[in-house]
Amino acid sequence: MHTYSVDSNERVKIIAMLAIISYAVTPIINKCLDWVMNLLCQIETIENFISNIELIGYDIKQLSILVVFGILYKLFDNKLWKTKIFQKEIVHIPDLSGEWEGKYISNWNEKTIGEVKLKIDQTWTKILITQYNNQSKSYSRVANILVNTNKGINIIYQYENEPNIKRTSTMVAHKGFSELFYDRENEVLDGYYTGDQRNRTASGDITYKRIQGEQKKKL
Repeated sequence: MHTYSVDSNERVKIIAMLAIISYAVTPIINKCLDWVMNLLCQIETIENFISNIELIGYDIKQLSILVVFGILYKLFDNKLWKTKIFQKEIVHIPDLSGEWEGKYISNWNEKTIGEVKLKIDQTWTKILITQYNNQSKSYSRVANILVNTNKGINIIYQYENEPNIKRTSTMVAHKGFSELFYDRENEVLDGYYTGDQRNRTASGDITYKRIQGEQKKKL
């Protein structure tokens, strides 16, 4: 997975919010942790273990604000930002993760119509967009999600394509570009792609629909 940029200051605000929460809850966590440790230290084996840890300079009875912040940030980055309450009230970055099925119309060889699948792995700060069919597989390398546009949510990414053994003789590895617009209500990604950025020899329209009620499939 790689990082992706957004056109808002949402991340700055949320990181500041997590820092404030960490500062507020760290003393409470440490009081609870101290109580638990004192209880556990009644067991001689555990007391000896804790004493040995403290001898090398680590105090496991107390957590620093940075540690608490790190834990909260990791939880938010991987899980919390996707929950309904955050998606509705705080987070504007859409959760696109999952499996999508699509169709494309290409200008290649006068006109080519085909089916394609999309898999998106996403956290609050990182993403990997994988597109694949029976001829090739593409991986995103750079991505940008725009949430403040007059056309709705816009996903722009550059990808690298790798043909497989079932490819046509004219298909070679190349870099491409895709721009998609996200219809949150209908769970549709719709846009266009350019399959060869250098020569502009293959481009077309493409539409994906998120698969509902199915388990994620392995590539």
